Amino acid sequence: MMQIALRHGVIDTNPIDGVGGFTRRRAPARGKVQDHSALPTFRAQVRAWARGEAIPGTPAYTSGPARDWTVVWVVDVITGTGMRPHEVFALLLGDIDLDASDPSLDVTGTLVEVKGEGAGGWVRKPAPKTDNGWRRILLPEHTVEAVREAIKDLELAARPNPMGLLFPARNGSVRNPNNFGRIWRAARGENVAWVTPRTFRKGVATAVDHAYDDPERAARQLGNTREVAKTHYIDIPETVPDNREVLERWARGPETSKT
Repeated sequence: MMQIALRHGVIDTNPIDGVGGFTRRRAPARGKVQDHSALPTFRAQVRAWARGEAIPGTPAYTSGPARDWTVVWVVDVITGTGMRPHEVFALLLGDIDLDASDPSLDVTGTLVEVKGEGAGGWVRKPAPKTDNGWRRILLPEHTVEAVREAIKDLELAARPNPMGLLFPARNGSVRNPNNFGRIWRAARGENVAWVTPRTFRKGVATAVDHAYDDPERAARQLGNTREVAKTHYIDIPETVPDNREVLERWARGPETSKT
């Protein structure tokens, strides 16, 4: 349009001269999760990293502060709940019940970043990201074990935790998700560099949907609508129409009489 306007003398110069053409982003032509079977290997590798061992792309721990075991617990919380990472870091101890016959946790908040000088930083918002986000999640055993370990670590460390968070920062404030992201990338190494916390949300949605054939059930687990879960999280290949009969006739050719 600018070129046409310039050619007809409507404008003197093209205001977007030199700007590259618009390129539509395309979704990858594959499933939403590269490898559903990679979770056990990933969990084992993260534990090896936390113990100080070398993993592909990250050398062994030799000096400095001990590696942060929190990444191990966060992996097991997300894989057992499908929670958003910012919801995990907003978890309150008072919203967790491990002693019930069905251990559970309540998602009651999330972290948001506040911009501006002086007041900038991450804060806990006392409400989930969406209306569907407020939910109670029953916990599988591996997540119960992780949460118990995290709570025991809090008790032993006796660090300040005025908000009663499950995963507070060392100074007692909310944990900065960006700082945790650097730890995550170190712990996952190079061989599974495609794995992000959001990968596990996709894995949770896909596992639930494949087990029950119920996108609504998977969506409720994630705190999403059915439409969002199906579009962005549940890994289901598109089923084409039933063309078997016509292809069978085409492949066999005209039927001949049998004697």
